[in-house]
Amino acid sequence: MARPAKATEELKRNGTYRADYHADRMENNSAPLEEVEAAPAHFTADQKALYYNVAELTLNNGLLTRMDYFTICRYVECAFGALECQKGILDKGYVLDNEKKNPACEMIMKYYVILQQIEDRFGFNPRARQSIKVTPKQAEKPGDNLFK
Repeated sequence: MARPAKATEELKRNGTYRADYHADRMENNSAPLEEVEAAPAHFTADQKALYYNVAELTLNNGLLTRMDYFTICRYVECAFGALECQKGILDKGYVLDNEKKNPACEMIMKYYVILQQIEDRFGFNPRARQSIKVTPKQAEKPGDNLFK
């Protein structure tokens, strides 16, 4: 298994950054967004609320780029798909009348795998947050933007 890649900021901090070797990384060529993009039009109100909540959290940590739009949409779709499967399991049970396993049981597990992968990448759980390196934003003082 290969070593996990270090963030460019960490390489610079440690003095091991090489422009000829690390400059072509995607993280160096995609700037974080300044504001959250609009949720897809086909999302329901609840889905839009979750979308904006997740997008704001990643934006505030400097992790949101334009390329993350579809990943966050997929996260919302899978979260609501898992919720629908859970409702189906609660309504019909784990075993159907014909003594077969409820297909919603398999679907919910597939949704959970996808959700776990996205959560690991965006730091939505404690273990994933330990591996993400961020630099804290400087707090603005009153009057900083006075003459800009």
